Amino acid sequence: MAFGDAYADSIHRLEEQAATMGQAASAMLRQALASLERRDPDLARQVLAGDDDIDAKDATMERDVLELISLLPPRQSDLRRLASLLRVARDLERVADYACDIAEVTLELSPPGGDALDLSPISALGGQVLSMLADALAALVASDTALARQVNRADDLVDAGYARIHQQLVAWMEHHPHQVREANQLVLVARYLERVADHAVNVAEMTVFTVEGRRRPFHHGGDPASPRVPTNPMGRKDGES
Repeated sequence: MAFGDAYADSIHRLEEQAATMGQAASAMLRQALASLERRDPDLARQVLAGDDDIDAKDATMERDVLELISLLPPRQSDLRRLASLLRVARDLERVADYACDIAEVTLELSPPGGDALDLSPISALGGQVLSMLADALAALVASDTALARQVNRADDLVDAGYARIHQQLVAWMEHHPHQVREANQLVLVARYLERVADHAVNVAEMTVFTVEGRRRPFHHGGDPASPRVPTNPMGRKDGES
């Protein structure tokens, strides 16, 4: 086998590693949401136990990408792909962290009572975020920039859903002061989901970067095919200056 073919095969294996990591992170998030809906501490602990595996996958991806780059300076298109995979692995590691955060909320909540908070808005938001994450990973695997742009547009709906849930929970706290702590925990869950959606957008951006060579194409209306000015009704996104 020619060296060029072996190099291409190595990149393909790295892409498969990223897809596997994405599936694992998505499964953790789905389990975390299920643990919250069911108030299931055992399922929450399963989520927390899976975090080390995601961290190991992230470290392995970084090691394998750097080792491959050290073999031979890659072509520009291959370098973009490898750089994207490094970024994607880090974003997926953060998704898993947020899944653990949601699982920890499950462990904090008391068993449901007669006036338990309605979790259906959180569940609906979680479904939207899981769909975004699935589309972002599918776009990455297929190098589908059209699907990547759909992920970016879907983020507006998640931001709006987060704002609604925040308002609803604040109103609930005003009328049910004995449940302020629990409602505040659910505000955090909504925030975690909004951040996972941002990481899904980051993964989608890496697809556009790999295919078109355009860095951060979705920011501040920078992509004519997907015009959008990022907004956050609750303030800046994490890490923005």
